[in-house]
Amino acid sequence: MIAYFARRSAYMALILILSSIAIFYSLRFAPGDPTGTSLNPLTIASVRQHIRHELGLDRPVYRQYFDYVGNVFQGDLGHSLVTGASIGELLKTHGKNSLILGFTALALSYLIAVPLGVLAAVKRNSWLDQLSMGAPSWAWASPTSGWPSCSSGSSPFSWAGFRPPVAAR
Repeated sequence: MIAYFARRSAYMALILILSSIAIFYSLRFAPGDPTGTSLNPLTIASVRQHIRHELGLDRPVYRQYFDYVGNVFQGDLGHSLVTGASIGELLKTHGKNSLILGFTALALSYLIAVPLGVLAAVKRNSWLDQLSMGAPSWAWASPTSGWPSCSSGSSPFSWAGFRPPVAAR
């Protein structure tokens, strides 16, 4: 049992390292420059170069990655390029809403899925079993761009009083 736990922990560490490398490099090699979000497009090249130096974007990419990992392990997630605020502080103030939304969605999905799964197991091959399997398949297969129309005035969702959420201020 200890060997199994050690092997799974090693796999987990390897996956975390490889995924962090893949995400970092894919974001770093994406088109555009991170300074483009915080600077006016008409900013002169010397100012843009100075900002790139302050952010460490003039160093090799592998060095940027190791600096990033070292800072994360020290609890320094950096600063927002848009507001200049600490990412840690932004997570403290705005992360609460995301956690509430995530846990509410998780609880709601279990409150719906577990009873439907039990009912589908009890009533095998019935119309209820087919519906409980078909509806989620249809929802996953439908494009997400069509879901906002569910909250427009022409759907039963809006007739029942459901509206899309508004951004927290």
